[in-house]
Amino acid sequence: MSTVQPAGGIATLAHHYIALVHSVDLLFPGYIDACYGPAKQSAQHLSNEEICHQASELCRQIKHALSIHNDSAQKQRLTFLLAQTAAIPAYMQWQLGQPLRFDAESLALYGIVSDEIDETKLVAQVSQLDARLTGRGSLAARLARWRQDYIVPQARMATVLSCALEHVRALCLQQLAQVDMRLPRHEAFRIEMVAGKVWTAYNWYQGDYQSVIQFNTDMPLYLDRVIELVSHEGYPGHHLFNVLQEQGLVNGNGWPEYAIYPLFSPISSLAEASADLGLSLLMSESTRQAFEAERLQPLAGIDGDWHEYCQIKALLEPLKFADNLVARQWLEGDISASEAMDKLIYLCLNTPARAQQRLAFFETNRSYIVNYHSGCQQLHGYLLGQGRRYQQHFYQLLQRPLLAQQWR
Repeated sequence: MSTVQPAGGIATLAHHYIALVHSVDLLFPGYIDACYGPAKQSAQHLSNEEICHQASELCRQIKHALSIHNDSAQKQRLTFLLAQTAAIPAYMQWQLGQPLRFDAESLALYGIVSDEIDETKLVAQVSQLDARLTGRGSLAARLARWRQDYIVPQARMATVLSCALEHVRALCLQQLAQVDMRLPRHEAFRIEMVAGKVWTAYNWYQGDYQSVIQFNTDMPLYLDRVIELVSHEGYPGHHLFNVLQEQGLVNGNGWPEYAIYPLFSPISSLAEASADLGLSLLMSESTRQAFEAERLQPLAGIDGDWHEYCQIKALLEPLKFADNLVARQWLEGDISASEAMDKLIYLCLNTPARAQQRLAFFETNRSYIVNYHSGCQQLHGYLLGQGRRYQQHFYQLLQRPLLAQQWR
């Protein structure tokens, strides 16, 4: 059986980690979400048993290195390597059809567990919305009809999304200047429209400070989702997160392990949580609504009472945690697929098509869902503990990540 050779310093441990991640991706393509570092030739074709053995041995060596290093930067580097490596066996179990239970899996892969969700409170919130949005048919159907007038036409999607992306970029650059951070001059992104995906939008980081940001045209793009999506995928979301790591850690410090991103690993907790949280740093709710009404509505060619729309949307906000609840119940086998569909329609107020897409997302990504709303809430709590340094600490986390296990 192949084994990890004795470590020759942290750089050697990092290269063993990179090779191991590539080996996992050879066995299960799609494990690596982005890679602009060492070539795939560093990987070996290994069996599941060999990968798990190498991960265990590499963890042992990293722990030993942690015990003898006192430098805080090196200890942080080793802590990252240890968490990322330790998550590999849980991913292998999942791919081999023997996944851990939902909470145990999310803790093993991402270092985070979903907050407890009170289903009775969600039902009460649905009832409140039901009383507000009167009419014939189910509440989900009524909501879909009411929102119909606020869908961005496909012919205008690229224009509207580009406008919103440039706006959040400008706001983000202003905040970066306030905390004395600068981006590389040639950092940039391009937008693509795609179809047939289980996600709504995706950032594919290319390296050299470039991203391709894709938007799925299968589902309707509601105007209120535009600014959320571009912030999440762009600024200060995934694009900025990757740019700052490449600039400071990969090119600045010479730490190549940050140039490879296995999706189902602890770094995703900060990646998704910070991407969800970032918009609240850029814009207050009133500023956001004004931008949507004054800039995005005309671009999209949408008429309607935006103030009323935002009031209804505020009633929908508490229901976002229902996704976690349904995912856990279905993946644990507590409810059937048809019952999960019913809950996604009744509790999450999805259309049947959107509910089917969400179920496909849960099936494909399992407990990854906890990194969004629960991750965002837990990261917000951690940053509140930083007091007046909230904004500065947020951007410092993107520049030098702390994993969820370090937020507590």
